[in-house]
Amino acid sequence: MQITKHIGLGSSVFTLVGCLLKTLLLPGASTILILGIALFCIGFIPLRVVEIIKGEESYRFSNWIQVVGLIMIGVCVAGMTFKLMHWPWVTFLLRSSTTMLVFVILPIHLVATFFKTDANGNDSNHRASQIHAAVIAMALFGALYGLIDLT
Repeated sequence: MQITKHIGLGSSVFTLVGCLLKTLLLPGASTILILGIALFCIGFIPLRVVEIIKGEESYRFSNWIQVVGLIMIGVCVAGMTFKLMHWPWVTFLLRSSTTMLVFVILPIHLVATFFKTDANGNDSNHRASQIHAAVIAMALFGALYGLIDLT
């Protein structure tokens, strides 16, 4: 678990520095940006998926929705990287991942969270924050879906 946090933090720092360097048109920006995104897609997401699968309640449906959602987010981030670097397969990566996220994963997660019973006496503020996060994610990925050139 600790290594996942460190890889996630490292990928965030590399991505942020790469974006700043790319904004300032400085050399090495693309290399650092690709390194940060590769750490996220190839390092952080697989480790997080393994943590979820090896968890105590890995048989739960919500955990499997989370795993598929993480994989689709990784594909979407890779597609955005392909778009930035003008590499092929951009349309396929972005269209497939955002379609799955907007029309399958996020609605299932939203409905499952909305109708979740609090048998353990869980805090309703936590559930409300999960619903708000799902709504914001649907808005962002829906906007991204609208920006994809479908021609």
